[in-house]
Amino acid sequence: MKNNFITSIRVPWHFYLCLLLILVLSMITLSSGDIDISLSEILLVFTGKGSSFYNQVIFELRLPRLLTAIFSGASLALCGLLLQTYFQNPLAGPFVLGIHSGSAFFVSLWILAGQSLGINFAINYSGMNTIIASWIGSLTVMAILFTISVKIPGKVILLVIGLLLGYFSGALINILVALGDPHEIKTFLTWSMGSFHRTSISELKIMVFILFISTLASLFIARGLNLIFVGEVFSKSLGINPKKIKIIVLIITSLLAAVVTSFCGPVAFVGMISPHFCRLILKTENHFQLIPYTVAMGALIAIFADLLSSFILPFGMPLNSVLGLLGAPFIILFLMKNKIGSYA
Repeated sequence: MKNNFITSIRVPWHFYLCLLLILVLSMITLSSGDIDISLSEILLVFTGKGSSFYNQVIFELRLPRLLTAIFSGASLALCGLLLQTYFQNPLAGPFVLGIHSGSAFFVSLWILAGQSLGINFAINYSGMNTIIASWIGSLTVMAILFTISVKIPGKVILLVIGLLLGYFSGALINILVALGDPHEIKTFLTWSMGSFHRTSISELKIMVFILFISTLASLFIARGLNLIFVGEVFSKSLGINPKKIKIIVLIITSLLAAVVTSFCGPVAFVGMISPHFCRLILKTENHFQLIPYTVAMGALIAIFADLLSSFILPFGMPLNSVLGLLGAPFIILFLMKNKIGSYA
């Protein structure tokens, strides 16, 4: 049994190619900016022989941003894979299903209601407080979607409901913005555009811990995910408890989406497109292989998008604008190729 499990989680050579590309893009990220740093100087910094100025630039500015992109992309990709498998919907993802919107609403409530509560949240809008607020929002939306999915077996209807929840949350956010303090509004709008630049090393530790635990939990239920993808009736006949899988998926996806949203804002499309890239390349639905590869692919896409958002124009572009320009055409082509009507 142990040998079979070890064999199941072996990954193909594509995974190692993805890791190599992550390393290459990471070096470009660390070397690029207002101050160019050579590869040799970067190596000196990591071996403890670099200058104090380059040490400060890399360890205080560029490395936290790079690691945030890696772990945020990995978290959103894993979240998207689990949601697409459970909902049996290729468009499922934390952004499209309204999970990000739910998180954003509770964070906006936390930020924009700060003045009314007598606390200046606009200055310190990251940290454990926004993680809790973001998690409550994502958990609320996920609970609604799971409840509806039990009563309504259709796939497209869940997507529609997710979009409606997103619109509803957006309407509430607009009300808070209309009533909010200008300084708090600016803080919230900056946060809502998405960015990997705001996370500290201490906050990264929280993200890494949650991603690590979530990945292990996902591998633990990988066999159940494989069988649920075939059908819940079939999975029950083989001793899988779909309700248990649902609860685990609910906790993992809501927590991952909450942490990333609280630190980086509602980052779009990474969670939706990463699993599709992996399925197209691996041509498999085996989650023992998909989970590690999707995690790596999400990190790769996030780094690439961050590089484009920082250097595509002299003044940069919001992260979600770049992801929208990259993700929307891919999803449209995917739907045209696979005929969206077949998912109804």
